[in-house]
Amino acid sequence: MATLVVAVWMSVASSPALAVQTVARQWDEQMLEAIRLDTPRPTVHARNLFHVSTAMYDAWSAYDATSTQYLHTESATAVDVGAARNEAISYAAYNVLKHRFQNGPGSATSLAAFDAQMDA
Repeated sequence: MATLVVAVWMSVASSPALAVQTVARQWDEQMLEAIRLDTPRPTVHARNLFHVSTAMYDAWSAYDATSTQYLHTESATAVDVGAARNEAISYAAYNVLKHRFQNGPGSATSLAAFDAQMDA
């Protein structure tokens, strides 16, 4: 019985429907790949992780009436809040990442990947 439960869980967990990533997760993956290409600098990359995450949260939070933004205070409304949030999160992550990884090793690869993600 336990084997059956594990097999069912594994098939559900690996289904394409559950594999869809949020826009924030997609940008996190872009950032992690850029970190892999960059010089190992733990404190700098910890700061990069924090700032990108904070920028994405603030972009998401702009469309929520009850949340409190961390660094940037702005309210926004939209007919399609989900699409607007995704766009705002993308712009926030893109701008921070472009700035932070513009001069490091692997910057050409990282910047091209950021541009491709933004165009997707």
